[in-house]
Amino acid sequence: KFTEDTLIQFADQGLRTLLVSGSRKDPEWWDATWEPEYRRVMKQLAIEGPAEKGHFKGSCTDECRRCRIEEEIEIAAEMDLIGATAIEDKLQDDVPATINALLQAGIHVWILTGDKLETAINIGMACSLLTPDMEHHDNLFRLEANTLEQAERIPEVIATHLSTIHDKLHAAGFDPSKPNELASTPHAPAFGLVITSKALSFLTSQNDPEVMQNFVTLAILCKSVVGCRLQPDQKALIIRIIKQAQDVITLGIGDGANDEPMIRVADVGVGIMGVEGTAAVRASDYAFAQFKFLRRLLLVHGRLNYRRISTLICYMFYKNAMISLTMLWFGFYSAFSGQPTMLEWAIQIFNVALTAFPILVYAIFDRDLDTRTLDENPEIYKLTQGGKLFNATVFWTWIFESFIHSLLITFLPMLAWTFDLTTINSSGKNPDLASYGLIVFTAIVIIANLRLVFQIGTWTALHHFTVWGSIIFHFIAMLIFPSRLLLPLQV
Repeated sequence: KFTEDTLIQFADQGLRTLLVSGSRKDPEWWDATWEPEYRRVMKQLAIEGPAEKGHFKGSCTDECRRCRIEEEIEIAAEMDLIGATAIEDKLQDDVPATINALLQAGIHVWILTGDKLETAINIGMACSLLTPDMEHHDNLFRLEANTLEQAERIPEVIATHLSTIHDKLHAAGFDPSKPNELASTPHAPAFGLVITSKALSFLTSQNDPEVMQNFVTLAILCKSVVGCRLQPDQKALIIRIIKQAQDVITLGIGDGANDEPMIRVADVGVGIMGVEGTAAVRASDYAFAQFKFLRRLLLVHGRLNYRRISTLICYMFYKNAMISLTMLWFGFYSAFSGQPTMLEWAIQIFNVALTAFPILVYAIFDRDLDTRTLDENPEIYKLTQGGKLFNATVFWTWIFESFIHSLLITFLPMLAWTFDLTTINSSGKNPDLASYGLIVFTAIVIIANLRLVFQIGTWTALHHFTVWGSIIFHFIAMLIFPSRLLLPLQV
């Protein structure tokens, strides 16, 4: 009893606990009795079953053969409890500040750990994910399954917690159906959820979509979720559940081999290089040495790259649609005879030389805000959530622009010459098809580059050089390369 109370005290302080026990046995006890049995079981476990996958002692189910043989050996050894010890697992620098910034950015943060319940809660408090106010206002909910009775009551407990949250949110004037607004409102009621490994195992074993959906809804309405005594495969399972239920982008971050399955399942995996090996780093998409670097990765580089890539994709479709539609409109005028409008070499260098470098420089260097502003104001990151910069409306707006621009580029020169509003030169002669195609292509190059000008947030020497240089290079190319490869044709 004293040792158990001591372990709880250690866990409340956020310490990693260790029980020490021992037994004196003759060598024959192991050599003759248990070693053959142990080797036999280990050979069978060469092919792991579902119960042994992601083995984590103390959190496995009763069907885990590895836990069963280890427990039988411990019982047969008749070991005596010697005592308990604990060490401090100190958080890295700026972990609470980083997590708080992620929460301000509208990102849901979950802690999935193998620690005891009390230790996990203490870690949540230290990271500012859980707060004392949650406990004071009965806003910290727990899902435990230490007994069969507790496990069977989990669906009822989830429903009760959901009802409590709805009542408190309605009383505070918030809509429970809009969880994103709760995360972005500083004075909204904050809820926390703690779930144990056994409770999660019971939930997943029920195969009840309604109960699982209620659990996901409960988790999303909470400011943060803490999972304790979780096996590695359970960490990955939680990410799968959230991805399937909410259709969101997930990020998994860890520093140990037990975090590897979670990192692999997440859409973005981040490994922290530490003293627990390199398994997490090898399985990740990004790796760094400190958790605090996650703040800059997401709020600065993540937001900037999302904006750049969104514009790059739309712009590539825009400029290629514009030149393609121009040839389509001319097909109506030429009765779809197959007569080309522009020179082949001009079309070939359009994407390679005349419009390639401005968007390349934009996609690498452009910034609409400086990095310090993005780092100090996490709320700006919310503008990138929910596909606000890249969605069907944004994409088709770009395509509509290419449609209008191509119509104007095709028919304005044609109408001007048809009604004798202007001539190609002072001779007064009607222009031929090559001259018409040259003017149309020149308009396409200029408009395609100038359209990107309206997207540029920060002008640098490279921006000026590539944008204006591409336009100038077009006129130089017109002088160097042959421009009259087509037979004259009256238009």
